[in-house]
Amino acid sequence: MGTYAPSGAIVTPEILRKDLSGLPFLHFPDLSTETLEVRSTPATKRRTAAPAQQSARGRSLPGQPTEKWNARTISTAAKQPLLCDGTVVVRDGLWLLAFDAGAGDRLWSRKTLYDDVPVLGADSVYFAGPLNCALSVDLRSGKKRLPLPVPLHNGFAAFDKGTLYTSGPEGALHAIDPVSRKLLWPKPISGPMVAAPKVRRGVVFALVSEFSQHHLPTPIASNVLAVDAETGELQWRLPTALPESRQWQVGRHATYVVQDLEPSRSRVTALDLDNGETVWEHELEDRVASPPVESDGAVYLVGNAGSVCALEAKTGGLMWQNRAGRRVSAAPLVTGDLVIVGGENPNRITAFDAATGTTRWNKSGQGAFTSSPFAVGHAICAAHRAGDLLAWHAETGKRLWKLSLRWDPRSQGEPVVENGVLYAATARGTVHAVTLH
Repeated sequence: MGTYAPSGAIVTPEILRKDLSGLPFLHFPDLSTETLEVRSTPATKRRTAAPAQQSARGRSLPGQPTEKWNARTISTAAKQPLLCDGTVVVRDGLWLLAFDAGAGDRLWSRKTLYDDVPVLGADSVYFAGPLNCALSVDLRSGKKRLPLPVPLHNGFAAFDKGTLYTSGPEGALHAIDPVSRKLLWPKPISGPMVAAPKVRRGVVFALVSEFSQHHLPTPIASNVLAVDAETGELQWRLPTALPESRQWQVGRHATYVVQDLEPSRSRVTALDLDNGETVWEHELEDRVASPPVESDGAVYLVGNAGSVCALEAKTGGLMWQNRAGRRVSAAPLVTGDLVIVGGENPNRITAFDAATGTTRWNKSGQGAFTSSPFAVGHAICAAHRAGDLLAWHAETGKRLWKLSLRWDPRSQGEPVVENGVLYAATARGTVHAVTLH
């Protein structure tokens, strides 16, 4: 059998389906539908057997995770699910898929023009249509609603307290009541946004670019601004441009912006939430790997080279610094009195004391931990690239269970956990709902 594609060729699921259609040993879902077609499908078959260790009769052992249901996606590149009002929504290429969170039945599927992650709220799913017009469908039925008179670009939108905040490629921020379709305000801004806005304490925060960056694969922000969520009035904007900002977070005490100064050094700037003034700056001899995490008066940072540190949220003073290995790429988890960091090299989960930075315990895995850990009850859970989702007791580090479940956080994102149930899209093209104990 010859080579399918020459070196450097671009191969997509759509191209593969077209080129391989008709072969007797392959079958693909019928996707020959028009843009924005909605289809309902029969309920998926539920499986009650636990994917973890099982007893002879197929029932899950006490304390082991139990699979509620699983359902097929269209491809193996589906993004991680979004969850709203008992509905699981999955972005899979140009398709949106919706499942009942309780039973796993497929509610609807819809083909769209773009592959941006949608926004959920007010019983609706919002996504971009022709000419970046904001479209919406009913969350449960998939029925198309009237288009909204606002733009929606790159999925950069947020829903908060009944209001949808969107942005367009021309550089403007919009607020609309999606139920009445009443435009509350538009606000011209200094350039296109490079991330979805964040809403905190009645203020919409935006990270924007003020100059053309068409030659860059990833947009870099050059400014931060804050807009009153109710009136659209500009609260503040940084007076000077930022150097290469990619990571940011809006916390309780400040807006934290990470600037890459050089390949192995970063600066974290804390901006006052009320006026945007610089509260403090802190430089790290490491490249910050993920947005800062604020918790209980401290800001926690991890670096690509394995550094882990805690800063005082009000002053930026260094509380402690330690190492989690030689390479880290995922955000830390702060839960209780622990900071949990997954290592990519070596393949290890480390639990640090949140107050002192001392190592409480660490555990190895068969693959690199590239996903952020998460907590369920007394368990700390993390997935490694070899395909296992593992759980340890938070206080002792004792291994509780192992589940075969793999996803790619770089291309798929992070799964969602609600009420002890994990909803995850795997790299094998399946959505799983698993009750974790």
